[in-house]
Amino acid sequence: MKNWQCRNCGLYIRVDKDRIKVGNVIVFSKVVLIQRYKKMKLAQGVVVGREQEKFKVLHEGVYYFLEKDEVYPADAPVFFLYNMFGECKCLPKNAGKRLR
Repeated sequence: MKNWQCRNCGLYIRVDKDRIKVGNVIVFSKVVLIQRYKKMKLAQGVVVGREQEKFKVLHEGVYYFLEKDEVYPADAPVFFLYNMFGECKCLPKNAGKRLR
């Protein structure tokens, strides 16, 4: 988590999903059918392909085609941390800076 903190102000840097590339581990939600009930489950996968706003993700031997808004880097802070501790506003170039 410390990798996502700004060196200047110490607040968390917002995730820039445009910087997610092939080979990054991401988190997404998928629907699982348990008996007759649908349940949302978080899944982790590896990006194996990307075309503009869409990602091809490999999770447990199955490929998923996901929109940019449906994925999130696995090592990034969750959204409520920005509300609790604040978001870095130092420089626009800090956005997504720590994503490998």
